Amino acid sequence: MDLGLMGGRLFNLNGTQKGSQVAYFDYASGKTIRFDGIADTEMVMETPQLFSAGGGRQVAVKMNLRSNTSVVLKNSLR
Repeated sequence: MDLGLMGGRLFNLNGTQKGSQVAYFDYASGKTIRFDGIADTEMVMETPQLFSAGGGRQVAVKMNLRSNTSVVLKNSLR
């Protein structure tokens, strides 16, 4: 992902995302009833040396995020 302005790049953003999702299916009713998922995201955001403070040193931050998702479908409760 490259986020920039007309005057040049504001910062660089790189990362990875891995995850999985499980679907639960009710064979008797022929409907999907629930989804459960998890995702791990790692991002590194860096400023170009032009914008960094402290005499041109590059500034960076690293973020790790874990997301859990659980969806129960309303029509499946009947």
